[in-house]
Amino acid sequence: MTVAPCLASYKKMTERAFTPVDEDTWKSYLPLLPGRPEGSFSGVALEEAVKEIVHQYTGDRDTLFADTTCCPTTVLAITKVDVSAAPTKFRTYDIGDDFKDIKIWEEIEFIDAGFGHNNPTEVVFSEAGYIFSDEPCDCVISIGTGHSDIVEITNSRLSILNALKKMASHSEAVHRRVSKMLPEEAYFRFNVIRSLEDITLSDWRQNSKISAHTSNYPREHFVEKAVRQCASILTQG
Repeated sequence: MTVAPCLASYKKMTERAFTPVDEDTWKSYLPLLPGRPEGSFSGVALEEAVKEIVHQYTGDRDTLFADTTCCPTTVLAITKVDVSAAPTKFRTYDIGDDFKDIKIWEEIEFIDAGFGHNNPTEVVFSEAGYIFSDEPCDCVISIGTGHSDIVEITNSRLSILNALKKMASHSEAVHRRVSKMLPEEAYFRFNVIRSLEDITLSDWRQNSKISAHTSNYPREHFVEKAVRQCASILTQG
């Protein structure tokens, strides 16, 4: 899949999977209350949406994730018992993985590693070192989903809120560590500064707003300069 089909498929998936199951009713507010046992979105809808996309582009809903012919790709997941633990890594490349026979759609049954690894740059950098051994790293690109405001949560009854609090600050903390680890000319972090912090998974209807702010971001002088530097490195490689 090239970029255009990826974007189209993502929009299609978000519309189906991230529409709250209780939308337009008072139950839509239940995720804000302590003790709600189920998720706000339908896991079945997400699974079916992914299966349809996989079938459309591979001809088989049960296509395996492992594929040594594609660009090396890693998907991160965590366990609900310890969101701070190292993530489970699903890999397209074969390095003796216990999950080499897992189907693409089966991965969505795990917990999103965003609850602790919303910025996976460090993990990906480590994986690249394993694959490419001692080859020098010329360029690392990290693409964020927008700066978030600092969130303070005091309700200790909900363990999920503590996980969300960690997730809110984790991305920028990783960015700061990586920026110290790599030379400035080899590390690029692109992250829309304003207007995306309040966008949630269920805001797929605001795709035009998201696209507009994202399109405006590269026009900032310092961003345009970084994009040109990054492109120069990639084309030379």
